[in-house]
Amino acid sequence: MRRINNTLKLIVLLGISFVSMLSCTTFDDPKGLIDEGEVASLSAQSTCQYNLTQILKENTSLIDSVVDESQRMVATGVTETIIRYVDPSGDPMRVFFLEVDLNIPGLYMEVGTPFNQHGYGLQTIKNQAEEVNATHHQVIAAINGDFIDNQYETLPRPPHGIVHKNGVVIKDVYTHTAEKPQQGLTFFGLDKNKEPTIGGRDDYAAASGQLFNATGGGVFLVKNGQIQSQTIHSIHPRTGIGYRTDGTVIMFVVDGRDSNYNTGSTGMKYTEMASVFYALGAENAINLDGGGSSTFVTKTYGINELLVRNLPGNPNNSHRELVNSWLVYMCPYETETIAGTGIAGFQNGSSSTAKFDNPEGIAIDQQGNIFVADRDNNVIRKISPSGDVSTFAGTGVAGFADGLAGVAKFNSPWKVAVDNQGNVIVADRGNHSIRKITPGGTVSTLAGTTSGYQDGSGTHAKFDQPTDVAVLPNGNIVIADNRNHCIRMIDSSGQVSTIVGTGNVGHVDGAGSQAQFYYPSGIDTDTNGNVFVADRKNHAIRKIDSYNNVSTIAGGNGEGMENGDIAVAKFDDPYGVAVGLDGKVFVAELDNNLIREINGQYVNTIIGSNSEGYIDGPSTASKINSPTDVLVNGDEIIFADYGNHVIRKIVGN
Repeated sequence: MRRINNTLKLIVLLGISFVSMLSCTTFDDPKGLIDEGEVASLSAQSTCQYNLTQILKENTSLIDSVVDESQRMVATGVTETIIRYVDPSGDPMRVFFLEVDLNIPGLYMEVGTPFNQHGYGLQTIKNQAEEVNATHHQVIAAINGDFIDNQYETLPRPPHGIVHKNGVVIKDVYTHTAEKPQQGLTFFGLDKNKEPTIGGRDDYAAASGQLFNATGGGVFLVKNGQIQSQTIHSIHPRTGIGYRTDGTVIMFVVDGRDSNYNTGSTGMKYTEMASVFYALGAENAINLDGGGSSTFVTKTYGINELLVRNLPGNPNNSHRELVNSWLVYMCPYETETIAGTGIAGFQNGSSSTAKFDNPEGIAIDQQGNIFVADRDNNVIRKISPSGDVSTFAGTGVAGFADGLAGVAKFNSPWKVAVDNQGNVIVADRGNHSIRKITPGGTVSTLAGTTSGYQDGSGTHAKFDQPTDVAVLPNGNIVIADNRNHCIRMIDSSGQVSTIVGTGNVGHVDGAGSQAQFYYPSGIDTDTNGNVFVADRKNHAIRKIDSYNNVSTIAGGNGEGMENGDIAVAKFDDPYGVAVGLDGKVFVAELDNNLIREINGQYVNTIIGSNSEGYIDGPSTASKINSPTDVLVNGDEIIFADYGNHVIRKIVGN
C-alpha cells in the first residue's frame, strides 16, 4: 500500500502549509444523517484539492463505492471529513475524520474530564467540551478518550489508563486484565510545546514527566510507521488517534450504535483501522474506547454550536457518559514567566535564577524596565528588558529610612507606579507612607508618617496602610488608602486630599463625597484622567471620572466567579487593576486565581483555571497563585504572581 508521506514531504519542501492545500465545501450535516435525495447535490459540493477519500480508495481495500462525502475547515488548521461508502461486502459505512495541525498558533488540544474536574466521573463528550467552552477558550471539536474500567462496581469508575490534564496528573497507573486484553495498553499525549507522542504502558514511566495532557488507550495500530498485527478481529464502532511526523494529529471515528443510524454500519476491525492511519501517513496510532462510546463532536458551520456528528449510543439511544475525552480548542492567549524560579528567596541575577518573596506590585517605565515591589524582602527590584534582575532600592531589612538606594529602607512595600520623569512611586504600606525613588536611586518620602486619616501637606498627612498608587496625566498621584476606605491624591505641591470616599465601609456610587468603598486595593488611570479601582471586599471594579463621580463598572454582586454581562458578573477579591489604551480593563483576582477582562459590557476570564498552581501555557490551562497586580504594556499583559513568587506575562497568539 502507498502512503501519503511523499505528498507531505513535497508540500514541506515547497514551503507550503499542508492545510493551505485544502479547498473545502462548507456543507454541514449536524444530525449525522443524510437523505438519499440530497446525495447528488452534496457530492457536487465536495471538491477538495486534498481528497482524503481518494487516498483511502487508492491505498486501502475498505471502499467499494462512495455514496457521499463532505470536507470542511472547522477552523484554521482543523479539517473535518465525513465519508459514507459501501464496503466490498456490500455493507454501508460512515466514518469521521479530524485532522489538527498543532503548528498553528493558538490551536491546542487538551484532555476533557467530567465536569472539568481533576478526578473520576462520567459525562457525555459534548458536555465535557461545553464545560470548558468560553470566549478565550473556544472548543471546536472533541472525541471520546480512554476505556472505562468496569471492574469497579461503585461510582465513580476510573479509566483503564493514565490521565494528565494540563499538567495535573489525575491517574498514573494502568489497569490491565485478561478479560479486556485490548485495554490499558498504550497512551497518547502532548507535551507543553504541543508535540504529540504515543507509547506503550512500559514507556509511560520515562515519558510521564513530559506529558502535559495524556490519556490511556488500547492497542497499537501503527507503530514507528509500521502497521501492527492484531490478535482480536471483532468488528465494532471504533475511535482512534494518531499523528504524522509534521505534528498533525489525526482523529478517526467509525460510526456509532444508535438504532436510528440510517446506514446500518457495524464498524471495523483493528487491522482495517490500522490501514486507514497508515494510508494517511500516521507515524504512530492507537485505538481508544469504541462501541457505543465512539463519539465525534465538532462546532458546526453557521450556527457556531458544538454538535455530535455521529450517532453514538446506549441501547436507549442516549449518548453514553464517559470517563474522558480529547478536546480541540482555540485560545488567543498564553502565559510565560518573565522572572523568578517559583521558590521564595532574595537573589539577583538572570531571569531564570532570580528569586522574589511575595512580589506584590509591578510598574513599567518607558524603557521597558519592570519595577517590582518585593514585599517580604522589603525592597524594590528592577527587571531589565533583557531579563536581568537587580535591587533598585532597599536593604532587605524592614525599616523607614530615606537616602541613597543602598541605605534606604521600606516596610512591606505594596505596589508601585512610574511617573513621566521616570520616578518610581511606592505605596509603603507598613510605613503608612508614599515614597519616591528617583531614576538615580535616591529615596524620599512624599507624604505620610504614621497610621491615621488626615489630609494636609507632606508628612503632616496620614494614611492607613496605602496599598496602591497611580499617576494621573497631569502628574498628580492617586492612592488606594486601604483601611481608610477612600481614594486620596497628592498634587504637585505635595498637598494630600481625599477625592472620593467617606472613610466608612460601604458600596455607594455617586458624588465623591458620598461614595463609599470597602478595602480598595488596586488603582490605575487612563489617558483621560479616569481612575479605576479594584474595590476588594465589595468584589467590584469602580470608576472615578474627572469630576470625581463614582460608578460601578462590573461586579458588586457578592463574591463568586461568573463571567458574562457586567450586570451579573462576579469577582472574588479583585486586587489589582489596569486599563489599556483600547479601554479594556484587566483585573488580577486574588482569590479566584484569575486574570479577568472587562471589555465593554462583558467580563471574561483570559488566564487561569480558578484553582491555584503554577503552570505556564494557554488560557485556562495556565495556573496562577494569588495574582496581586497587573499592567498593560502594548500587546502584553504583565502580572505579579504573588503566591508563586514570580513575575509573568500574557502574550497573544
